[in-house]
Amino acid sequence: MSTTSGSGLLTGGLGGASRDDFLRLLVTQMRYQDPMSPMDNRDFLAQLAQFAAVEQTTKLANDMNAYFEMEKVNEREKVLLSATWLLGRAVSGKTSDGALFSGTVEGASLKDGLWYVKVGGEDRSLADVQQVTTGGTAP
Repeated sequence: MSTTSGSGLLTGGLGGASRDDFLRLLVTQMRYQDPMSPMDNRDFLAQLAQFAAVEQTTKLANDMNAYFEMEKVNEREKVLLSATWLLGRAVSGKTSDGALFSGTVEGASLKDGLWYVKVGGEDRSLADVQQVTTGGTAP
């Protein structure tokens, strides 16, 4: 079940109905019920329990979305820290086409969602780095 943040509108299992729509429907149902045959307490409680379950599911979905967004940010920060930690360090590695490279990391950049380090004037994917040393000469 998905939700839109802030408004609490449900876009999943209830076909776009909001919690306000649910409450209006419940109040209207109670207002126009037959006085000679009122709604059974069990039915009323069952509807309230369903409403509470929908509210909790909506809150859980919002909380999970916020958590996943935070994790994406944290992952980007981890990679940024890794890339900047490599500055001035000697690295070596192999590109996806098998070409070997080595040299000192001169910079780091983010392109199309992927991190690159500049080694010997060339941008190399951070994922291609296989060895790192603290000295100024490549392994």
